[in-house]
Amino acid sequence: MQLWLEVEDSDTQCHIDSSDFSSAVDIRFGDDITTDGSRLFDRDGNLIGAHFHIDDPDGQAAARSAVGSVNWLLVEFRDWTLIPLENLIADADGTPTSIAVRLDDSQLIPGAAFALDIGVDAILLGDDEKLWQAAAICKAQRLERVDDRINRAETIEQGQLSAVMITSIEEGSTGDRACVDFVALLNQGEGILVGSSSSMMVLVHGETIVSGYVPPRPFRVNAGAIHSYCMRADGKTCYLSEVSAGDELLVCNSAGETRPLTVGRVKIENRPLLLLKMKDENAHTASLCAQQAETVRLVSPSGLPVPVTELKANDYILARIDTIGRHVGAEISAKVVER
Repeated sequence: MQLWLEVEDSDTQCHIDSSDFSSAVDIRFGDDITTDGSRLFDRDGNLIGAHFHIDDPDGQAAARSAVGSVNWLLVEFRDWTLIPLENLIADADGTPTSIAVRLDDSQLIPGAAFALDIGVDAILLGDDEKLWQAAAICKAQRLERVDDRINRAETIEQGQLSAVMITSIEEGSTGDRACVDFVALLNQGEGILVGSSSSMMVLVHGETIVSGYVPPRPFRVNAGAIHSYCMRADGKTCYLSEVSAGDELLVCNSAGETRPLTVGRVKIENRPLLLLKMKDENAHTASLCAQQAETVRLVSPSGLPVPVTELKANDYILARIDTIGRHVGAEISAKVVER
């Protein structure tokens, strides 16, 4: 994390220049980097970023739209709130864009430095020793932290599935469950990825199978309780309660092959639910709330759809395992724990 000292120009002498914190200054803002109020320039006048004043949701949207297209994004807030900054950090994570924020209150510095367990890339500060004392502490703490997420090998691909073991199945509760109806037919073996945790999302099979009691609905997935995550076609997650007509979800089969498919409608009704608890080979745990009905099927490691009403403890089903944390559906490199 860089610390930027706000100066008027290269000839301006600041108190921090002669203080114990002078070595903590990475950039002299106003000299090494300048702004015209909306753009950032380096010493040679090259455009290197954008400068946004965020006062409302429209300002946040404008700043977020610049992520990925600039090297630096400097933001400042009329009324400080952490959520817009967190959203920007999540958006920028994994992109070429670095986030800088201007702060004038020492109590706000730790929140910005460690937001989402990632933090901003730079903090712009005035010539105030109290500010620099707080910022220097946070900078040292950031340097001391061993971030093994940076060197973590990404072995899980978007559609890759693994066998997870059911540890228990509980029944008796009722809740709102969502049926997702697509505008095109599902193939045998296809479904969508759903789970109470984004770290373990189960392949829920489509209603393509003929039953003796109800006709098939080969465009439908009885996905589960509305609090559950599902995988969108863009690789982000969303809650089933948020899915609506026109959205594109990721359809997946037991081989891990995927395709995007457009939602035609979502049907939400109160139904009896089963709570399935699972764990993977590394003992990571998660759960799924599915309607208690024989037409709701999960998929065995052999690729066969199995009704949830026939599953029992120690059976294995297919799921997508993910070690990436998420913020508002987007992947972030911070650790997130869901139970």
